[in-house]
Amino acid sequence: MPRILLISDIHANIEALEAVAERLEEVEFDRAYCLGDFVGYGPNPNEVIDKILAMEEGGIEMRHNIGNHDGAAIGKYEFVNIRNQQTLARVMEEGVFASQLEVIRAYKIQETRKYIPVKADAEETINWTVERMTDATREFLTTRLEDRIEIMDGVICVHASPRDVSFEYIRDDQSALKVFESDTMDNVKVCFHAHTHFPVVWSLPSEERMSYGGSIIIMGEVSSTHEEFVQLDSSNLYLINVGSVGQPRGDDRRPTYVIYDSEAMTVQFHRVEYDSSPTIEKIQEEGLSDALVSRLLPNDVVESDDDDDDDDDDEFEE
Repeated sequence: MPRILLISDIHANIEALEAVAERLEEVEFDRAYCLGDFVGYGPNPNEVIDKILAMEEGGIEMRHNIGNHDGAAIGKYEFVNIRNQQTLARVMEEGVFASQLEVIRAYKIQETRKYIPVKADAEETINWTVERMTDATREFLTTRLEDRIEIMDGVICVHASPRDVSFEYIRDDQSALKVFESDTMDNVKVCFHAHTHFPVVWSLPSEERMSYGGSIIIMGEVSSTHEEFVQLDSSNLYLINVGSVGQPRGDDRRPTYVIYDSEAMTVQFHRVEYDSSPTIEKIQEEGLSDALVSRLLPNDVVESDDDDDDDDDDEFEE
């Protein structure tokens, strides 16, 4: 039974990816999965894709999910800052929307979504990225990324959520509960996901998820843990957020990777030290948002995430 490497949310941070890749030279695993968001926010989208391709050429067997920033970079949809009145007016005209609220409601419809309301820094950096992507980067993002991957029987990975693979945030017990009770978790014991940049494990006893008349009813409670080593229980269902390589959130800003041992039924979160100052300098040299710098500051400089309202505003994507 294989040992699985999982990483996610590199966000064009080549320094963080190189630090993780160097550590991985000493780690035993059988195959790897990256859960998306290779680009966006960071200053080195092409270098990140080149590094991923080099890792594959070096013998690492990898498959990849598509993240929301990846989809925006290749034009599947458009990131728009609708707090900008000029942008809002254009979107309302093009989409024949009567109000900002209609734009937000349309974004929530998966089958037809076109405009994705985002914060200003997300719109700015994805436009910056599109202007600088090489043909190799564009080809990788267009041809190599998958919505939902079956790692093995009963184990899957997605970028955000099995209910909405690129956009739904699983932030707390309540949102995890909605995923557990959805039919997208049928026959799934473990779902690895990312998107929020916070490592966490949610679990639910399998017997507490029951079907009545075609509807799923949850009879028990969802529990969560932020422990770095988790022994999985074969009688439970799991949603496991693997965190972020390039833009970790919370009190610990070190890049994260995960090893899932499917035989021992363990999940271990690993943190890697790296110097974020070169990444910060490049962001500043390109004139990108100061908010992108604050998210990369070392642990001893980080005061709080309270000023980062991306995680508290469900109407606007990160």
